[in-house]
Amino acid sequence: MAFWEELVRRVQALPGVRGATVSLTLPLASHYLMPMQVAEQPVVKVSERPMSQIQSVTPGYFQVLGIPLRRGRDFTPQDGPGAPPVIIINESMARRYWPEYPRGPNPVGQYMLVGGTLEIIGIIADIRDSNLAADPQPQVYVPGHLRSPQIGGLLVRTDGDPLRFVNAIRTQVLAWTAICPSPTSAPWMR
Repeated sequence: MAFWEELVRRVQALPGVRGATVSLTLPLASHYLMPMQVAEQPVVKVSERPMSQIQSVTPGYFQVLGIPLRRGRDFTPQDGPGAPPVIIINESMARRYWPEYPRGPNPVGQYMLVGGTLEIIGIIADIRDSNLAADPQPQVYVPGHLRSPQIGGLLVRTDGDPLRFVNAIRTQVLAWTAICPSPTSAPWMR
C-alpha cells in the first residue's frame, strides 16, 4: 500500500491538483463481486449470500470523484493496518439490508460479513459505476490496505482543463516507478 500512498502524495503535491486517489478498478470498468450479509442476521452459507460489488480505494476517493457522503465518515490513513476493519456502503446496499433507509435504523455502526466482519463507517450516494444505462447496484468500499491493489487506477481531480496536467502527472508516475517499478517490487514488500 505504501507504493500507492507515495504515488498519491507525489501527484497531490503538483500545483493545480485538487486531489488524487487510487482504486482497484476504474469507474465503468470491471468490478469484483463478493458474497455479503449483515452480521447480526442468521448466518447463511457463503454460496447463498447475495453478491455485491466490492471496490478497494484509498482515502479521498469519494472527494476526488465528487461522490457525496450521506452518513458517517470517509476512510482516513488511520484505517490502515492494525486498525479495526471498516467499510463504506452505497445507498443501494443500505436499502437492500435496511429497507427503511434513510428513515429507519442507521446502517452506520452495523457490521457486514465480507470475507470477515467489517464495521460500516459511512454511506455514500449511489453512482452508476458499472453502466450508465443501468440502475446503481449495491456496492461496498474497503480501504486499500484490506485489498491492496497490485494494479490500480490513479484518479486525479484538477483545477481547470485536466489535459494540462497529463505531462506533470506522467512525470511523477515515471519518477516514482523508476525507483519502485511495481507495488510488489517495492523494498518494503520484500
